[in-house]
Amino acid sequence: MSMYSKSYADMSKLMDNPELLPSLSSDKIQKSGLAARRNMITEASSLDIDDPASGLNPAPELASRFKQYKKYSEDASTAREAMIAKINKQKNQTENTSQVEDATSSSDSLMSKPIKGTNIVDFIKDLEGFKEKAYWDVKQYTIGYGTKAKSKNETISEEEALERLNNELKIVEKDVRELEKGYDEKFTDSQFKALMSFRYNAGKGNLNKLSDNGNRGIDEIGDMLLEYVYAGKNKLPGLVKRRQKEYELFNEAN
Repeated sequence: MSMYSKSYADMSKLMDNPELLPSLSSDKIQKSGLAARRNMITEASSLDIDDPASGLNPAPELASRFKQYKKYSEDASTAREAMIAKINKQKNQTENTSQVEDATSSSDSLMSKPIKGTNIVDFIKDLEGFKEKAYWDVKQYTIGYGTKAKSKNETISEEEALERLNNELKIVEKDVRELEKGYDEKFTDSQFKALMSFRYNAGKGNLNKLSDNGNRGIDEIGDMLLEYVYAGKNKLPGLVKRRQKEYELFNEAN
């Protein structure tokens, strides 16, 4: 006899013989009821009370209760699966967030450090401005936030432009870091970022000229920033403005 059949038989016996109830303690009745309910719920998901092959022909009251338990079982199973999926999703999100935080905290990149409430990316974005379409800029077609365009007809989204800017700044930071190695004293945070902005705009060759290949003192480098305001023989107001901002950043107290 199955668990359900036994539980069903026990409950039927009590319903048909109510005189047996006084001989049972309330605790025993409660435990018996809980066990019967648990057994019924366990088997409810696999039995069909309306199927003649099940061999079940209960009284209407128990038939209704059986169907109700079966629905509880199905709903509980669905809810359990949904809960497990939700827990797994939250666990994966927590692990991914932890990995990102670990990667960020382990990096000493200046690109994420503040400059008076902003950072080097925002500093350069403000200086460059966003250009959706490629344009000719002295020696090449430029686009986005001052990066090289793939063609003269290229257009770009701000998201893609920011990604290119970040990729270029990785190279820029490496070049400034290499220059810094030639000095006994490290650049301050502000000096380093000012030189990154200069290198991004003027190129690695001009960064080496600015420092006289490492022979110029750090303070002299700052002063020389103001001299790089020409494109060819033409003094450009935009470069004058940019060099002034870089000069101010270079001499900012840290």
